[in-house]
Amino acid sequence: MAIEKGGVYVVLAVLYCGLLVLLLALMRLDRASHLRQRLSDLLYEAIEYAYENHVSVQDPAHAMLQRSINGMMRFSHDMGFTRFLLLWATRTSQSPGMIKEYDRQWQDALDQLPAAKHRERIAGIRERALLEVSKHLALGSLPRILALSKAASLNRLWPRYRSSLLRRARILEIDAVMRSDRPRWSAGI
Repeated sequence: MAIEKGGVYVVLAVLYCGLLVLLLALMRLDRASHLRQRLSDLLYEAIEYAYENHVSVQDPAHAMLQRSINGMMRFSHDMGFTRFLLLWATRTSQSPGMIKEYDRQWQDALDQLPAAKHRERIAGIRERALLEVSKHLALGSLPRILALSKAASLNRLWPRYRSSLLRRARILEIDAVMRSDRPRWSAGI
């Protein structure tokens, strides 16, 4: 049974497409684990800072920061451009109020910290976590990386869109916190 020359090309094309899909899936898992590792490093930095400076990790700002980073770590496999588009498209009139309320709670928790240097450091760690999520969101796929590299160099592009990306990352942060507050599925025991 001989395969015609055209049939060989079809089989090769199907195999190449399958290999491409497998590589993209592995790339996505690897990206999620890298994001998880970077967020874990930031969480460790916050806990280490609290320990070295005799600040309680039970402090409201530390608790909110830990809850936020843990939620983002837990759902990092699900933090992508598609998820962001889904959240953005299905937002309701309550969404801006939820973001403002969360930001107000965060600011109130920061104000309870004993010193200004503690407030700056903890706020800086949260901002770096949101920047990591922003980078993950913005540079999440090969077509977006190629499009951005064609448009301009990333060093010139990043400061211009930084605040916009931070706003978008806050949407994913609040989503991750709300999802991590839900009870986990149980086997009905």
